[in-house]
Parts: sequence; structure tokens; C-alpha cells
Amino acid sequence: MEKAEVIPQDKKKKHHHVWLFIYLIFFGVLFFLIYTSFFNPDLARGLTGRVVGFDKEEVVNGVSMDAELGLGVIDVGSYMDKLSFRLDQDASFLVGEGNIKLSKRDSVVIDGFNGKFLVDGMKISNFEGSADRIFIDGLPIEGIDGGIELWSEGFSYSFLEMEGVYLDSLSYPTSGRININDDKVVVRLNEEGFELNKFKGNVDISRGLVRMDGLVDRSNVKGLVEGDFEERE
Repeated sequence: MEKAEVIPQDKKKKHHHVWLFIYLIFFGVLFFLIYTSFFNPDLARGLTGRVVGFDKEEVVNGVSMDAELGLGVIDVGSYMDKLSFRLDQDASFLVGEGNIKLSKRDSVVIDGFNGKFLVDGMKISNFEGSADRIFIDGLPIEGIDGGIELWSEGFSYSFLEMEGVYLDSLSYPTSGRININDDKVVVRLNEEGFELNKFKGNVDISRGLVRMDGLVDRSNVKGLVEGDFEERE
């Protein structure tokens, strides 16, 4: 009669730990799939795709500002109500899972843009984000709607407009004028350092000029008016 094989206790423990580890991985993956499918689908896109998300920021303690300045480098990372631009060269965009080629003078309007890009003069680079809707020369892109992923390595433009955009900071040497609080303070710059934090409003760029209209954090005003300025009654 053969003797029964005796399995050492340490092997039993290792076998038990392996199955416990497999169960934990299985239930972890299952929980992630359920959570991202029904409660937070943006989480899965953020982990697996290019989409970068930003909250809708507001300027709580602000004063009105409108300005016309020379163009410099603007780092945009924000949600905005609408982004519009006209191309100044042929360009290629990744939209969803497809590639779209556009020509010079084509106009693009993006509703509910959430993402980032770098404006350097009349060029845009590192363009990526998501959109609610996209229009090319006034015609909507059919077949995709809501949460559309966008990406482009870069392109030149002749006109750019951002509506309801939030800029966390802006700093570069420039010339132009800045009107604060309904023209009560007028700042004129001549190749001087311009710097602000927390702006919310509209920005449009064309012919090498930046026009801004919105609210700027009140704490910036003292820094803006420390140079030469006119104060109107």
C-alpha cells in the first residue's frame, strides 16, 4: 500500500496566496470597468488616451479689464466655451480615431474645448484636448458628438479667438494699452514686462495683436499700475 503524499505547510500557504492574489486582480479590474462605464467614463479616457481635462475656473475677486497688446507666448491650459481659428497653412488633425487634413484659410470652430496648447506668435503647438462639437467652414463633423478627442503637432493661423477662457498666468514683454475698471486706470506699455494671474474672459488674436476683455484678479491691479499710468476720474 502506497503512502499518501504529504504536502508541506509552506507550499499550501504559497498556493493559497497565489489564488488570493489572482482574485484580488480580477475583482479590481471588474470594479474599474463598472466604475468607468457607469459613473466616471472620463477616467478611462484620461488613463488610456491623450485627453487632458481642466475644470471651469472662475475669477471670484476680480475687476474688469480690456487690453490691446503685442503678441508673445501664451500657454493655454483651460476649459473654454468656444475656440475658433482660421488656418494660415495646410494642417493635419487627429479627430477621434481618424485623421483630418485641412487647407489654408479653412476655419475651425470648437464648442466646449477642454485642453491645452501653446501660442507662440502666429503659431500653435502641442495642441490636444477634447470637444463637444466641431465645425469645419461652418459644417459640423458628422457621426461623432461629445467628448471628441483632438490632437495636432502644430499649425499656423491668421485668426484665433477664445471665448470664456481662463488663463492662470500670462507674462511677456510687450507694448500696448490696458484699461482697468471701466477706464478708471489706463496703463500704457512700451516694450515693458507685462504679467498677470487669473484672467477669465475673451481673447482674440489677429495681425500680431492680442485683444483681451474680461475679469482679472484684483490682486494683480497694484502690480499692473506701478509703472506709468493715467488715472481718470
